[in-house]
Amino acid sequence: MEKKTGLVLLAAASSRGKGNGHHLPPIEDELALDLCVRRIQAAGITEMVVVVGHDESSPVSMPKDLPVSTVTVSPTRKDGQENGSVRAGIAALPAGITGIVIAALDQPFVLSPTYALLANVHLYRPDRILMPTYHGRDGFPVLFPVSLFGPDSTPDPPERLLSTHRDRVVRLGVEDPGILNNMDYANEYSPMAQ
Repeated sequence: MEKKTGLVLLAAASSRGKGNGHHLPPIEDELALDLCVRRIQAAGITEMVVVVGHDESSPVSMPKDLPVSTVTVSPTRKDGQENGSVRAGIAALPAGITGIVIAALDQPFVLSPTYALLANVHLYRPDRILMPTYHGRDGFPVLFPVSLFGPDSTPDPPERLLSTHRDRVVRLGVEDPGILNNMDYANEYSPMAQ
């Protein structure tokens, strides 16, 4: 079976000041979502699902020219990286995916080579959880074999999978501080050295 990587980008805003997750303040004149998608596609990952949050007050409005496979709305009212958002994203990926990268809009500075490394190593280690590290510190995004999510509709959250399957985690050293830069507040989205 051919190995193929898909990606779920969690773009639901938190209640901590981000506002609408896909309309974060620009980073060097580029929206965080556009920056993430551009870097992911430059890595050669074309099967991508963006999960946006539920917002009763306004409909979800994604940029029309955003080149993503699918856009879905998180079924949960609480935003962030809950299992519901991950489930929704996984369900929207096409059949035939063997590895799923779970990424977050909160980390828009992850470099394309990091995404490419995860996808490339998956070709040779399809049964492993692949986690990037920077100077010995674990980072995000993480690639999971699709088999770990199981056939049911309630897969374990990524954190539990990492804990339960420690023996399957392969750490990959990268020169990418973006894997550690988690932007929790809107004022943290400012131009920075890439």
